[in-house]
Order: sequence, then C-alpha cells, then structure tokens
Amino acid sequence: MSLFKNFKGIIGDILQLGGPTGPQVVHDSDEIQFQDADGNLIQIHAADGAADTEASTYGQLKTRHVNIAGGWDGASPLDASSYSGTYYLCHTSGGDYTAGIVYYSDGTSWTAVSTPKNWTLSTKTSAISGTVSMVASGFYVNEGTAGSPSWALKGDGSSDTSLTGVEKQLSMTLGTTASQSSSTSIPDGAIVTGVKLNVTTVYDNSATIAVAVGSIELMGTDESAPASAHTYSKEMLQTLSTGGTVDVTIANSPSAGVATLVVSYVESFNA
Repeated sequence: MSLFKNFKGIIGDILQLGGPTGPQVVHDSDEIQFQDADGNLIQIHAADGAADTEASTYGQLKTRHVNIAGGWDGASPLDASSYSGTYYLCHTSGGDYTAGIVYYSDGTSWTAVSTPKNWTLSTKTSAISGTVSMVASGFYVNEGTAGSPSWALKGDGSSDTSLTGVEKQLSMTLGTTASQSSSTSIPDGAIVTGVKLNVTTVYDNSATIAVAVGSIELMGTDESAPASAHTYSKEMLQTLSTGGTVDVTIANSPSAGVATLVVSYVESFNA
C-alpha cells in the first residue's frame, strides 16, 4: 500500500499530493479548487499551451486577438503606470524589448504577450511606424512564430502602408451654409473615382451646389437639382496633383435643405 502513502483525505474533501507541504485538490462548496499546502489558490500550468494537446489559460485565450492601442520604440517605451490595462506593439527593438512583440501593461511594467502563429491583432486609429510598421485600423495575422512574429495585413490584399488600390470614402452632411469643407483632406496625388450627392430634404430659393478640391471641380452646379429629393451620381478618374479638403459651395441662400455628400478616391492603383 506504499503507493498511496503521499495521499491524504482521499475519502474526505481534500486530496493532497507529495506529502504535507504539497499542493492539494479541495472540494469547497460547489467548486473544485487547486490550493497550496496553506490553502491558497494556485495556478494550473499546462506547458505553454502551444501544442495541440496542451491546455490554454484564460490569459492566453483573451489575447487570441489583441486590439493594440499603439506602438513604441523599445529604447524609450511608454510609462507602464500611465497605460495600465492596454496592449502596445514594440515597433523597433531596444533595451529589453523586441520589435514585433506585443506588450501588456499591468500598471507597473510591460510584459510580453505570447502571440503564436495565426493569432491576430488590430490597430486603433493611429498608424505605427518603425522597424515593424502598421496602418491605422488594420487587421493583422501572425504568419511567423510566437517568438518571432511576422505580422501580415489582411483584408485588402496588400501589405503596404499606402493601401494601393483600396477605395476610400469621405462623407459630409450638408445644410444650408454657403461654404462648407470636410474635416479631413484627400492626399496629394489621389484619384477621385466618384461623387454622390443625396438630397434628403429639398432646398428652396433655387439653390445650387458645387463640389471641388481646390481649383478642381468635382461636381458642377448643373449636375444636380437640389430642389428635388434624389441621389445625384458622377463617375470620374480625376487625379488631384494637389490634395486638400472637399469644399462645397451652396448658392442663393436657401433657408431649408439637407444632403449627404460622399466622395470616393484611391491613393494609387495596382499595376
């Protein structure tokens, strides 16, 4: 019976392994707990959860996809105490940090997060620039390994930061103000592919609407009839050597009228 000499209480509520100082499995109310010899809860380790037959921890599962807040240089990382609960990418190696690795702040320090092959991350509204660069609002898959990630941009068929061939849209809600401009600009060299003007509340006073970027007219006053609720569309391939805001001119001082303007463009085309 010496086979069982290191077990205690196998008929009761406790199963202790390795003698009086060993860990124990405890039946507590409706739970099965893993405790140390003093009754403190302990973690269960199953290697690193990387093999098909190994268990994963909650910590690994919640980082299966990480939404990173931004990036920093390993030589000058952000103060972890100011970014508690956030994930950041080290974009350039330096100090104790490696480019391409995701780090988590617990409010005290930055800890590397394991991101095995095929795990994913997304970026928020800011692009990341360094040895490892990422576009804003991008979705990436690790095509490398946990220790040496290779983040590949997915969804648009391209991995370059210019988003070649990807059409973007700029939207504005128009009222009756005579001059209105977009809050963001179309970049230099972009190609405008189309303009849509959707009049939802008709304009009075024979109002006219013109759309332009700088001196380049995108939709003239004769290409829409704001007195009628309708969607007016125009297709084009207009290159903007000099980009800028989309500027709208509404003439004849209408007292009523609402429309939505959408301008579509690409930064460059695939060859």
